[in-house]
Amino acid sequence: MVSSYIGGLLDPEGHLENAPIGFVNADTGVTVGTTKLDAGDQVEKQVVASGEGKVDWQVLKTQEAAERKLRDNDLWGVIVVPPDFSKDIAGIATQPTGASSAQLLILQNEGSGLFQPSVFDKLSAATVLETNKTVQGQLVGLLAKSHPQLSPADAAVVGQPVTATTEAVVSLPAKSGRGLAPFYLSVMITLTGFLAASIVGIGIDLLRGGERLELFGRVVDFRPGGLDTALSPFRLWAAKAVPTVVAAALGGVCAVGTALWIFGMDVSSAWKAYGLGVLGAVAIALVSLVFLTWFGIAGELLGVLFTTIFGVPAALGIYPYQAIPGFFQFVSAWHPLRYLVDAMRSVAFFDGSGAGLGRGVTVVAVWLVGALVVGAVSARLLGGEREPSEVRRGSEVPGDRAPGSAHTEAPGLA
Repeated sequence: MVSSYIGGLLDPEGHLENAPIGFVNADTGVTVGTTKLDAGDQVEKQVVASGEGKVDWQVLKTQEAAERKLRDNDLWGVIVVPPDFSKDIAGIATQPTGASSAQLLILQNEGSGLFQPSVFDKLSAATVLETNKTVQGQLVGLLAKSHPQLSPADAAVVGQPVTATTEAVVSLPAKSGRGLAPFYLSVMITLTGFLAASIVGIGIDLLRGGERLELFGRVVDFRPGGLDTALSPFRLWAAKAVPTVVAAALGGVCAVGTALWIFGMDVSSAWKAYGLGVLGAVAIALVSLVFLTWFGIAGELLGVLFTTIFGVPAALGIYPYQAIPGFFQFVSAWHPLRYLVDAMRSVAFFDGSGAGLGRGVTVVAVWLVGALVVGAVSARLLGGEREPSEVRRGSEVPGDRAPGSAHTEAPGLA
């Protein structure tokens, strides 16, 4: 657990590589005298050359294309050079009196997560700073030739010729847990599914005599009560699968209802959130039932390892794919919790119309169907009859029996 949570989440910036950041150069350029000024091209060359492998700069043609990628959660943010960027810089150089700073447009995707916006903010701030230094050096050289008299306000513009305007294309609602609410809700849905499978499985085993319950040192003897104590593996799996699905579905509804109705978590579509709650809980419940079918009580431990211990760091809920170790990048490529988080984030922050919703629903549904098929086939292949626990209980010492239980010795035994 320490290796998973701490090792997977301790050093995101150290593991960071290929962060998807967009860049749009819409600058049309301007001619000053006989010189063509293309400040946007200079900024683009400077930006694309930066990042040292930690940033995957994606150059886009239009701001509209960049905004579509932001709304699909394909980019953490975008830096836009507006059409009049060179013109504004030339205006500072030729007519510094009363001129205003040239603007860079910073487009944010607050819904991408907790870590991503902070990385983008650092990168955009560094870009504005470096652009300022470059443009400032050019302006000083141009203004030195004309020796203009500058007011304090004009001197401030020359000292900081480029400023940034920030716009959140995807903004967080009020009750969003700083972007982490979909992740935590998805983890709770996963645990709901796991607990549904565990509780139903243990309950049926108690009723059929396959397990025993001890309270305060005394054995509580559950009589079969009409439940066949010698079920075949397939019939036993079916007897557990049906109530497990029902319990998981109800649990998923309750988990989402608690988040939305009681605590007021903001989502774009309540019915889509409830649907994801049911889908995710049932899928994880059936996966957990596979572990219980294969490994019995040891499947409890393996189920926890799969659904939670390895699932949480790989879910991309706290840190993105680009900032986690290679092992968890591998796990995140196929783990159902990752795709459940993607889908829930889409419903919470991206209007439930894209941003991984379709892919997330498809992958989780594949896990559900796959677990259903694998569980049924595995139970069929196990074959034979499950030996009732009465044989085991017959070998126990009398002190282990519940008070008042019948004890009949076989003839001929002392």
